[in-house]
Amino acid sequence: MNPITIVLAISLLANAAQGYAYLGKRDTAVVATTNLTHAAVAVTNCNASVDNLGSQTEKRATAAAPARAAAAARAVKGNAKADVILSTPPEAPGNDCKSATARANDWFKDTP
Repeated sequence: MNPITIVLAISLLANAAQGYAYLGKRDTAVVATTNLTHAAVAVTNCNASVDNLGSQTEKRATAAAPARAAAAARAVKGNAKADVILSTPPEAPGNDCKSATARANDWFKDTP
């Protein structure tokens, strides 16, 4: 065989190997770009969902504010009433059960 033919054959094989390697790298890059695009879409959807949850949270907090305020007002009244009841000496000093029953009855008689 002619040395030029051998060199051309080796060059052809080297070019084919480089072409194959290039195609593999290109395919990897295309897959990575596709995955990146999918990830960007997922992030966008996630951000939209989080924003939606935030707006729902604000709406629910606004809707629940009167109920929370009413509960806080009732809690203040209840705490004041409990302080009065607990600071009052027991009704039956030697009988804890009777004293507790009397305190509970006092507590519940004004509770709606």
